[in-house]
Amino acid sequence: IVVDDSFFKREIPASWCWSDIAYDYGCAPSGLTFYENTTKFKLTPGAVPGSKANVEVEYPLLPTLSIENSVVTGEPNSGNNNSYRTQDLSLSGRFYGSIPVNREVIYETNSNKFPHLSCGYEFERFLEKSGINVNGTVEDIQAYDKRMAANPVSSRNSHHILSGTLEDCIDNKQNKQQPLRRDHS
Repeated sequence: IVVDDSFFKREIPASWCWSDIAYDYGCAPSGLTFYENTTKFKLTPGAVPGSKANVEVEYPLLPTLSIENSVVTGEPNSGNNNSYRTQDLSLSGRFYGSIPVNREVIYETNSNKFPHLSCGYEFERFLEKSGINVNGTVEDIQAYDKRMAANPVSSRNSHHILSGTLEDCIDNKQNKQQPLRRDHS
């Protein structure tokens, strides 16, 4: 599954504060927006204060996302004092701080710097749940183009399924889905 977010340039505006880009209001535009370009995380405290808390991605999945977890379990009623940091240079993020021992679970929604990849992985899950086997992996269009340029023989055997253009989707006054087109390369 090749995902293409190239309609917009993926960049953080220079006027944005780096300490804010990890939060849900710090989502940059994407040519393939998915789940409002956010990720929902589930934080669960450890059994006793001082123990490590658990952090996991709730939705959407991004298997290649590496999360550094430095969140510890705090005293009862100590409040949610965790923070999240990320950037758009690598598929990584960092949680740190503390969450109270007497909170069963805390859900956090933070910025997803790679929503197009999340969309691809969730689409792959949808296909597999529908009984459609997916061979291969989710791949960014830039990585795909680079791989195809390096191996022209395999690019002749690929099939592209393209949706209508953005203009077609916007101009569709009947509010019906545009049929998919198949391009045999």
